Amino acid sequence: MIDGETTWTGGGVREFNGGGIFAQGNQAAQLPLVLQDLSIADNATVGIQATLTDLEATDVKITGTVSYPEICEADFTYSCDWALAAFQSDVDWLGGAIRDNDGMGAVISDGPSDFTDLELANNQLNGIWAIQAVVNLIGADVHGTGEVALAAQSGSFVTVDDSSFHDREHTLEFGDETALNRLGFQAYEVVADDSTVEVTNSRFRQGNSGIQGRTNSTVTVTDSTFDDYNEFGVQALGGTLTVETTDFDGFGGNAIACSGNGDASISRVTISDVSTVKSLFEFWQDGELISSSLTEVPRPGMSVNTCSLDASRLSFTGMQTQALDITNSVVDEL
Repeated sequence: MIDGETTWTGGGVREFNGGGIFAQGNQAAQLPLVLQDLSIADNATVGIQATLTDLEATDVKITGTVSYPEICEADFTYSCDWALAAFQSDVDWLGGAIRDNDGMGAVISDGPSDFTDLELANNQLNGIWAIQAVVNLIGADVHGTGEVALAAQSGSFVTVDDSSFHDREHTLEFGDETALNRLGFQAYEVVADDSTVEVTNSRFRQGNSGIQGRTNSTVTVTDSTFDDYNEFGVQALGGTLTVETTDFDGFGGNAIACSGNGDASISRVTISDVSTVKSLFEFWQDGELISSSLTEVPRPGMSVNTCSLDASRLSFTGMQTQALDITNSVVDEL
């Protein structure tokens, strides 16, 4: 446990069952902690946990964080299987990586965090989970996330700038004796739940679905691109959605979708090559594939259902079905 001002350069922490680095400040003054060029590898429960800490990390890598049954399963701990856990802390993270961890990549609760030039890759659960937090993601390389790459909840404010989200598998497995839906399970790159997410100048390529805004959320996407997604590009389930100067190309489902009495403002958007949502269902028993079926459902380029829509300068090319499907909605301009 680190409880005094510390600067740590070089080396690292490896293969500890009880976790890697723990830093604890207090309500009167946050603990200053500077980490440089460290490898936090193959530890159980948590890689770095910072509470009431002013954490500055440069070229730090957290990899291979795993579960430890005696702690994480028999006696569950809240921050278990988390590579980075920051509670009421300020995090300034430059370079490095949070990758190849069995659970969460980074959990940020009740504090501000800046991540610049971070590789966030191959974490089995969420890449970053923001809970009542402010998170700025700048110049990130995000790929291979098992669930949601960036999840914002409980009044969080998240910005994404000049970042790349790419190469998400379209598969999800539930076990041998269960029907598997290998394509259509809606794993999202970014989810806003009662939160605000602003995305600028970023690139989204190859996955199942891009960004989802849920009830009471505000999602803004500008100057970005979305390519090769099996289902949605940007989806709003209520809340407020703004998409400007953004291109969508190569979708199975709707490039843009709004429902749930939301408000959508869409302008200077190009949508190309929208075809069908593909779902491959497999039924396995005792390790043997019993049956499989592939379904393909055509979708319009943009779907507006029970939403208020303000749209201008839209371009659609290569639609397999309708370009724009509007149902039970109010259209202010088109």
